[in-house]
Amino acid sequence: MTEEEIKKKLNLEYVSTFNEGRAWVEKNNKYGHVDKKGNITTPIIYDGVGEFGEGISQVRINDLRFYINKEGYPIEHEDFYNLIKGIF
Repeated sequence: MTEEEIKKKLNLEYVSTFNEGRAWVEKNNKYGHVDKKGNITTPIIYDGVGEFGEGISQVRINDLRFYINKEGYPIEHEDFYNLIKGIF
């Protein structure tokens, strides 16, 4: 589906371009992610979300920021450390 088709299907205010098979979306000033089929993969409950990179995205609720995987599940600190330890 195109971004415009997904926007209409889910009655969204905004659909970003896709990155790693996910696009961030906005509805009623809340944010989440969808896949290219128009399925919501990250619930549209966050105050902010980022694009996916290396299979993770940062999300924000109020002042709390954390990372999620492509299925929308939070990444535990140890898992996140293991994922990025080779980068730095």
